Amino acid sequence: MAAPFSDTAIAAFIDNEPIAAGEVRMQMRRLRAQVFDYFSRTYGAKDSPDFGNLRFLGESPAIVLRDRALDSCVRIKTEQMIARNERLVDKIDFVSFVREFQLVNKQRFQTVMQGGIIYGPVTYHIDSYFDYLYSNMMIDLQKKLTAAMSFDDAVLRREFGAYRASVSDKPLPREVLFVFSRGANARAAMESLRAACANDTSCDAACSSKDISCEKLRLERITRELIGTYGRTMAGMLLDSARILAVGKESPVFEGERGEFGFVKCLRIGDISGAAFPEYREKIREYLKNITFRSAIEERCAKAAIRKNRQVLDGLAVW
Repeated sequence: MAAPFSDTAIAAFIDNEPIAAGEVRMQMRRLRAQVFDYFSRTYGAKDSPDFGNLRFLGESPAIVLRDRALDSCVRIKTEQMIARNERLVDKIDFVSFVREFQLVNKQRFQTVMQGGIIYGPVTYHIDSYFDYLYSNMMIDLQKKLTAAMSFDDAVLRREFGAYRASVSDKPLPREVLFVFSRGANARAAMESLRAACANDTSCDAACSSKDISCEKLRLERITRELIGTYGRTMAGMLLDSARILAVGKESPVFEGERGEFGFVKCLRIGDISGAAFPEYREKIREYLKNITFRSAIEERCAKAAIRKNRQVLDGLAVW
């Protein structure tokens, strides 16, 4: 069995920029529920103490998790390198990030001890603090790189026509009820409440408990506020669920990176099949900017030279 490595050990290089073991571990924590869901749906796998080391038609959950985490790290490091080149951030190495994280937590704790007021938790979890910095960086990076982009009305009208046709029979949900909780029995509680909500339009039974949180949300895209409130994993699951649910239907129970479990009930769906172009001109413009930005990131990732430190990576191949 490979010996464990410290978080500062170098797991890989991307264009000579190091990716630390701690960065890979962080993404492994974020993706663990997603990988379990993949093996559960694909192979009917059940959770067990040795689940990560089992093999399903040649696939190992631990190795799939590690590889997906590394892929995520490559994309994130690429984005960080671009942001540094654009002078939006100064340092992108893991050691500097941990030092800043520890300093911020120390300052927040001291402020509270001295009777001061802070927003958010007294101290951050390292994953939450990274999500906070990363989401802000990406918002600033996209804003800077797309600021000079322009699209004439002919292009916008063409894209709007294609978009309207593609969603005319599957309009995006606009309003959902998000029911969630955390704790030792949160998953079981959510499964039970989800079943109860199937026959209760407003989920009154679920929302009457003091241990359960119920929030009505209007969802069209992932925003800074959504990620900051629920974390990146939960925000993504919220939006993905909202996109496919029919009115009155509930999503499966899903897990966030902060230990909460929840599900979504679709309350109302918006329909743009009869919408006029002027109403959506700016939304389509932002959509084109977004896909152009993402394409540029993906192209940069595809061209990146990656060198893996197999010894360190093998030490991370645990569930």
